[in-house]
Amino acid sequence: MATKKAIKKPVKKTVKKPVMDIGKLASAVYEFTGISPVLMDKPPEILGAPKDKRKTPEAVAEDGCYRNAEGVLYIPPVWFRSSLLGGLVGVKLGRSAAATALKPAIFAIDEEAELYDPKTKRPFTKWTLNSRKARNGTGQLIQLHQAEIWPWACKAAFEVDLMLIDPKDIVPMWNRAGRVSGIGPWRPKGPRGGSGSYGRYCCELVSVTEVGE
Repeated sequence: MATKKAIKKPVKKTVKKPVMDIGKLASAVYEFTGISPVLMDKPPEILGAPKDKRKTPEAVAEDGCYRNAEGVLYIPPVWFRSSLLGGLVGVKLGRSAAATALKPAIFAIDEEAELYDPKTKRPFTKWTLNSRKARNGTGQLIQLHQAEIWPWACKAAFEVDLMLIDPKDIVPMWNRAGRVSGIGPWRPKGPRGGSGSYGRYCCELVSVTEVGE
């Protein structure tokens, strides 16, 4: 009797999935110090008459403030990232546009950067009323009431991709953006073209900690 040959089953090869390398990340803390007063308007960039015209100018300005649960005034750190990218338009980083190269390299970690007096380091809970006339989107002349803080400083932490840029190399770029772009309403450079001188600042690197240390 003829013996049957054993049929070998094909061996399935396991394909290893490539491990995504997210690179080296760091938490970099920067200190921003104002070189001109900063204005608050929540949400920013919206120019329009108050919905409730019975409110006092002080009440309107307070409604536009960024204030945390402890009553301390703060700036959203994303303002500084937007200012950085906006201030680098037309600037080259190697062969690439600086704003394009930095966009995936730096992100704000926190949602609040508490404001404090740069000399006394005391947190800000009060502001000065800034009232001015301006034209809204329809060209109508309106009265604006906004909170003004001066002098001011704050610290903010950002996630930086160390494979793309060294945190200390961002400092001169942020110093440039602080002069030509700024933050908040009536800054030098904004979506509407910018015509003010508020919200200008300088920047210093405070600390760098690699993620995972």
